[in-house]
Amino acid sequence: IQNPAELRGTGGIIGSWGILTVQDGEVDLENVERTRLLNELGPALADSQRQLDAPPDYVERYGGYAPAQIWQNLNMSPDLPTVGRLIANLAPQTVAGPVDGVVAVDPVGLQALLRLTGPVVVEGWPVPVDASNVIDVTLRQAYDAFSQEEREDFLGDVAEVVWDRATEVELGNPARLARELGRAGRDGHLMLWFADPEEQELAVELGVGGAVPAPRSDSLLVTNQNASANKVDYYLTRQIDYAVELTPDRSAVSADLDGRLELRLDNGAPAGITSFALGPWDERFQPGENRSFVSVYTPLGSTAATLDGLPVPVDPATEIGRNVFSSFLSLPAESSRTFAMDFEGTVALQPGGWYALDLVRQPTLRPDDVSVNVEVPAGWRIAAAEGLEILGPRRAGGRIALHETRQVRVRVVPDPGP
Repeated sequence: IQNPAELRGTGGIIGSWGILTVQDGEVDLENVERTRLLNELGPALADSQRQLDAPPDYVERYGGYAPAQIWQNLNMSPDLPTVGRLIANLAPQTVAGPVDGVVAVDPVGLQALLRLTGPVVVEGWPVPVDASNVIDVTLRQAYDAFSQEEREDFLGDVAEVVWDRATEVELGNPARLARELGRAGRDGHLMLWFADPEEQELAVELGVGGAVPAPRSDSLLVTNQNASANKVDYYLTRQIDYAVELTPDRSAVSADLDGRLELRLDNGAPAGITSFALGPWDERFQPGENRSFVSVYTPLGSTAATLDGLPVPVDPATEIGRNVFSSFLSLPAESSRTFAMDFEGTVALQPGGWYALDLVRQPTLRPDDVSVNVEVPAGWRIAAAEGLEILGPRRAGGRIALHETRQVRVRVVPDPGP
């Protein structure tokens, strides 16, 4: 059970967990527990012999955060199949028996279930929890209402009650079921991974597999990961502006690309208020501060990076088949900052001269506000666009509320001129 108020690669920190057993058509969810219990099960943290069979790029990027011992850092990869395999590898070392799959859900996913089940009563909460209030109740109100121990259990308690209700009542006709859960799955708020390849293939077909797609032409993914041990990502909004100039080769099989990304981060957390949700965790932070490990995934190379116009270092690496550039950024409460990067490289064009851009989404609470602008030099023109508008003979663009991973395309052809 992920909490997107404290972001991780696949969406939110793993705050709670439970074992779901399916046998002879019966579905049973064992008691939902806090994730820290997984850290304590097995060898002690200081001398843990747990072995994590992880890809080399995962170890290089995240090994220093002790994901084998600290489950809250296990899902720093944005790719659910990677995280699912790691959970399946690690679970027998911490809980009894192997697991055959992983279900990842957050309060937005619970909201989709509640649209089907109707309101539920959760012990200790004064009003029914339903689709209209579950996000605010679990990610904001509960932090003011409960002591730390009660608060730590609450999101898991809500998830358990919602799941039990969903398995007990009629959820409506299949079309409504597919609409509600399908949307949550496509948006990354309800994802499935299975160890069995055929079952995993079905999850992919249903759009709930949570995989970062392999780069086919151009690709862009931006992730934030909370490094301030608070819940201020509840207040985070992101605006992503991506502008590229394509110079195709003669045959329009590939193109040189010069690009610029501007990422505006807005921290709407209230200033000057100390609390568990707003922090500070320790003396390094201020109340409401959003300290974030920001990563930009791209098949391109980076030539420069700035923060509010001033040069800033980035850590280059590779992960999930592409380059990734990362930096720790700090946003005080009630503030905004702009992180920018310049890119260059060569991208493949699809048959017919199509430039394709995969806009890959991290499942945050709010959709990203994304703008894309594509230009070609003299001697070329834009003949068609999908997901964008043609704004001139050599330019296409558009603004997208990015709820889910999607692709936009632009077809470039030679322009013989007048």
